[in-house]
Amino acid sequence: MVETARMETERPDRQSVLPYLQAVAWSFLGIRRGARARDDMSRLRPLPLVLTGLVLAAAFVGLLLAVAHFAAAGASA
Repeated sequence: MVETARMETERPDRQSVLPYLQAVAWSFLGIRRGARARDDMSRLRPLPLVLTGLVLAAAFVGLLLAVAHFAAAGASA
C-alpha cells in the first residue's frame, strides 16, 4: 500500500520577537558579523526585521528628543 504525502497547510509557529530585537540591536551597534549574522539572515523573515528596525529607530529618536526636552527645560529654570 502506497502512502500519499500530506501537504501541511498549517503555518509554522510564529517566532518570538526576541530574535528580531537581538538582531536589530546587534546591527545598530555594528558588532555582529560572520556566522551569527548569516544565521540571522537565513532564519529571520525580512518584513518583521525591517519593521522591528523602524520601531527601534523611532524609539531611539523619541528618547533623544525627550532627553533634549528635559535638558532644555532644566537649563531655562
